[in-house]
Amino acid sequence: MTAVKFERVGAGVMFSVRFAYNPALVDLVKLIPGHARKWDPTGKVWTVQAHYVHGLAADMRARGCTIIGLDQPEPPTPGGGTDWASALFTRVGKARADSVFRALSKILHPDMETGDSTLQRELLEARERFR
Repeated sequence: MTAVKFERVGAGVMFSVRFAYNPALVDLVKLIPGHARKWDPTGKVWTVQAHYVHGLAADMRARGCTIIGLDQPEPPTPGGGTDWASALFTRVGKARADSVFRALSKILHPDMETGDSTLQRELLEARERFR
C-alpha cells in the first residue's frame, strides 16, 4: 500500500503531493489539467491546485493508497439533487439532459486539455441517476 502525503502550500490555494514513485499514481496526477499541476524534479514533489486535491485523493484511495494530510471528504448524497451535476440535470430537464451531457463531456473528459476526471465522473453518475 502506497502512502500519499498532501500538504497545504502557502496561503492554501495549492497542495504538495508526495509519494514513492508509482507510474499509475503519476498517471492520476497527470489527469489534472496542466495549468493546475506542476512537477518539481529537485524536490520530487507535485504541486496541485486545492480545487483538485479531494478528487485526486479519492482516486488514489480507490487504488488502495493511504492518504495523509486530508480529511475524508463527505460522500455525495446519491440522487439527492444537492450536488452540482444532479442539480444541473434537474434544472435542464429530461429533454435537454443528453445534449447537456454531451456538451459538458467535450470539456470535462480526462482526455481533453480542459478535462477533469472527478467532474466527469460526477457528471456521469448524476446522468445515470437522472435517467
